[in-house]
Amino acid sequence: MLISRDLLGGDRITVSLLFASIIGFAPMFTKRFRGSRDATAMWTLIVLFVGTLGLAWIASQITPAFVSRYFAPVLAAVLLFAAWGAARAGIVGLVAIVLSVLFVAHISNYTPEYKSDMREVGGQMTPLLHPGDLVVVAQPEQVPLANYYLPGGLKFASTLGPVQDPTYMNWVYALRRLRDANPASTLDPLLASLKPGQQLLYVRPLTEGAQNWEAAWTLLVRRRAAQWGAIIASDKSLTQVAHAPLNYRGACCVADSATLWKKN
Repeated sequence: MLISRDLLGGDRITVSLLFASIIGFAPMFTKRFRGSRDATAMWTLIVLFVGTLGLAWIASQITPAFVSRYFAPVLAAVLLFAAWGAARAGIVGLVAIVLSVLFVAHISNYTPEYKSDMREVGGQMTPLLHPGDLVVVAQPEQVPLANYYLPGGLKFASTLGPVQDPTYMNWVYALRRLRDANPASTLDPLLASLKPGQQLLYVRPLTEGAQNWEAAWTLLVRRRAAQWGAIIASDKSLTQVAHAPLNYRGACCVADSATLWKKN
């Protein structure tokens, strides 16, 4: 799914090229061509990208990194495989290539109109924030995004703990560190550091009904976001001031809600 929609341009292109490749490479599985140079080259390409993806998936079980932006090294092998298969498929391959070009021409079919709503969150919260206020982002890798859209002079933290440099995400042993970051013991010092009148902006991802929150990292992010939200909401020393976005127009990939609290 990730390669199909994020790298090749959509499922229709993938189906077209895959159909042509199956027709083109079908003779390679017969006894006549089984040991030929072409068959060896075909299996080499298959092992190249399937094996690379397999190793990447195994490594992502140790530290979360299985995302489409890291798949560029296998894209060349995938495209070469598809082009070769289409060339061998004759007229079917030509039709597949033409259809793929037509599908790519309609970029809006697979390019999200609104990838994130953080700009709306930042625009609505910026007038209410003051230097020294604390921003807590429940999805750690979104700290740089929040830092980009929010005003300067703010302090940042995530469910991993205080963030010294909000311009980048430290992925080293991130899953292990998030597992070890007990919500109460990590959040309590942050709440205790707030002085009366200071504010806390809690930004959490909208995960309800999403299908991509089942991996080890995203599942834990979702759980920690709910735990931190419950602790903040139950703190009697905090008063809710505002929330955002006021008008939610949709976001395919990075949807967030934010609640602003003030220390009594």
